[in-house]
Amino acid sequence: MIFLLKRNLASLDAEAERLLSRQTARNPLRPQIGDLIARYQVVVDQPACTDRALIAMAKLHESLADPVAALQALCRVTEGASPAYRKKAATQALPVVRLLRTRKYRIQKKDSAVQSSLESSIGTIIARTQDLEISRRIEVHFLLFRGEARAALERAFHLALTSKAGLTDFMTVAKVIFHRGDAEKYIDDLARMMQQLAPALRKAKSGTFLIDVRIGQRGVIIRNGCAVPLSLDGVMDALATASPADILALVSEKPPFLFRYPDCEPIKQAILDRFLPMAKGAGAVKKCLEKMAQSETFWRDPLFRDRILADLLHRLGRNTGPEAELTRGSIALIRGELENARIHFARSVQKNTSFEEGGATSFFLDLTAKDEKEFTQVAVDFSDVERAPIAYVCCADLPYFARYARKYVASLRDAGNGTRIHFHLSAPSHTIARNSVTEHLGDFDNISVSSELSKLHVPTYYASMRFLRAADFLAHVADRVFLTDIDVAFHSTPAAFTHAPIWNDTDLGLRIYDKVRVLRQAVAPGRELFRYPRLVPWAQVNAACVALLNTPRGRAAADTISRAMHRHLGRALSERDTAWWIDQNMLFLALLELKADPGMRVVNIEDIGLPFGSFSYAGSITMPGGHPLLVTSRS
Repeated sequence: MIFLLKRNLASLDAEAERLLSRQTARNPLRPQIGDLIARYQVVVDQPACTDRALIAMAKLHESLADPVAALQALCRVTEGASPAYRKKAATQALPVVRLLRTRKYRIQKKDSAVQSSLESSIGTIIARTQDLEISRRIEVHFLLFRGEARAALERAFHLALTSKAGLTDFMTVAKVIFHRGDAEKYIDDLARMMQQLAPALRKAKSGTFLIDVRIGQRGVIIRNGCAVPLSLDGVMDALATASPADILALVSEKPPFLFRYPDCEPIKQAILDRFLPMAKGAGAVKKCLEKMAQSETFWRDPLFRDRILADLLHRLGRNTGPEAELTRGSIALIRGELENARIHFARSVQKNTSFEEGGATSFFLDLTAKDEKEFTQVAVDFSDVERAPIAYVCCADLPYFARYARKYVASLRDAGNGTRIHFHLSAPSHTIARNSVTEHLGDFDNISVSSELSKLHVPTYYASMRFLRAADFLAHVADRVFLTDIDVAFHSTPAAFTHAPIWNDTDLGLRIYDKVRVLRQAVAPGRELFRYPRLVPWAQVNAACVALLNTPRGRAAADTISRAMHRHLGRALSERDTAWWIDQNMLFLALLELKADPGMRVVNIEDIGLPFGSFSYAGSITMPGGHPLLVTSRS
C-alpha cells in the first residue's frame, strides 16, 4: 500500500514539475494546476505522503499567486517532526514572504482577512523554525510586510553581521525604506550600519555606499559613515575610490536613472563613464546599453550615441548568446536596420533561457495575406449597440470581465465622467455576454456590449481582440473610440483627454515612447521622473491606449491595425499557443507603415496625457532628440 502511494506521489511530482516549467504569468495554467492540487489532496492525509505532498501543493499554490494557501500548506509541514522537511518548508516560505510586499500580491494585501491569515501562517512558521537561520530571514521580510521598517532594519543589520545572506536582506530593507519615501528618519542609522558592514560588503563584493534621490530636494549619498546631500562633487569623490562592485551596484540601481534631480544627467554620465570600461561579457554590455538609454545625452546627441553603439558592438565580439543577440538587435533597430534587427532578435530566442518567451518571438517583418488564418475570423454581434459620439472600449473573456470591469467603470464614473463604456466579450452566446454585463454593471448607465464566439481561448488572443475588431468599433460603437486595457483605474477627470481639441485634426492616436519625457508620479509625493524611448520594438508603442477616429484615413488606419493583428496572430499561433508582446509588436510595425502615408495624422498620446495609470502628465516636459526611427515633426 505504501509503495503504491509513493509511486503515485512520484507521478504527481513529475507532472507538477512539467506544469510549473510551462506556467508563466502570461501563460497561466490554472485549470491544470487546480486539477493537480485536487489530486494531491487525495494523498495528503496519508502519513507517508503528507509532508512531501504539502511541499508540492505549496509550490503549485504559489505559482497561482495564492500566498495564503501556499503558506498554510508550509505551516502544516512545520507541524511535523522531520527536521529536513521543516527546513524545506522554511526555505520555500522565504521567497513567498519576500514577495508579499510587491505588486504581485497587492490585491491580497488590501483584504484584512487575507492579511490576518498570512500573518498567522508566517508567525507560526517562524516560531517552529527558530533554530534555523532562514527563520530570522523570514522574520525580516515579515516585518517589512507589516510595515515595521525600523524593526526590520535592526533585525537585518544584526543578521548581516554574521551572514552573507543577511547582507542581501539588509540592502533589500534599505532600498525598501528609500522606496517608501520616509527614509529621512533612518538615515543616521543606515550610515552607521553601512560603516560597520563595509568590510563584510567588500568581502562579498557588494556596494559599500548608497545613493538615493528621493530624500529631500537633492537626494542623499551614504558613504564612510556619513549621509550628505547628493551632489556631482560628492559622486565624483565616491567614484574616485569606488571598487568594481560599487560601480556595478550603482549602475544596477533604478532611482538614479529614473528620477529627475539636480545634476542628474552629469551624475549619470559620471557613473556610466566608470561602468563602460568594465562592460565585458554580453550581460554587462546589455546592461550598459540599457543604462545609456536612460540618459538624455544618448537620445539627444547622435555623435555620442553612434560612438557608444560602435563601442558596445565591439565589446560583444563573437558572442552569440541570447543577451548578445538581443543587444545587437536593439542597436540595429536604433540604426533603422529593421531586417538586421529581426535576424538578431530571432537568434535571441534560445531554448531553456529567459529569452525563450520574449517579444522577439512575435517580431515579424514579412507577413502577407497567407498568414491570415481561419481561427481569427469569427462572427461578432453588435445588435444591441446604440452608436455614441465617444466611447471607451475594453475587450475580455467572461472571467477577466467579472474580475476587473466594475472597478474600471466605477473609477471612470467616480471621476465625474459619463462617457459611453463599451465591452466586447468573448462568450458562448450574446445573451450570456449581455447577462454578464447586467449582473456586474446593471447599476451603471451608458454601458453597451457586443460579443463574439472566439475560436481560440488563450490569453494572447484575448489581449489582441480589441485590435482585431478595431474597424468594427468605428463602424458600430462610436466616432471617437479609445481602446484601453480593462484592468486600469482612472485617477483624473478624463474629459480633458477625450475632448482634447487635437482629436478634431487627427486620424489615429498611439502611445509612442519616442522621446525623453519628464512626468510626475500620480501619487504622493509626485516626484518628477523620466520616461525614455525603448530599445526593443515590442516596448516602443504601448497597447494600453489606442485612439481610433472616424475619418477616411482613420478608418484606413483601423483597417490596417485589424489586418496586421490577424496576420500576426495567424503566424504566431499556428506555431505555438503563446506569442509574447504580439499586440505591441503589431502596433510598432503598423505605426511604421502608417507613417509612410504623408497624409496620415498620427498623434502621440504621450503628448496629451492619459487619465489613468501611474503617472501625471500635468506640466510634463519633452526633451530634445529621441529615437531616430520614430521621431518626426508630427510625433
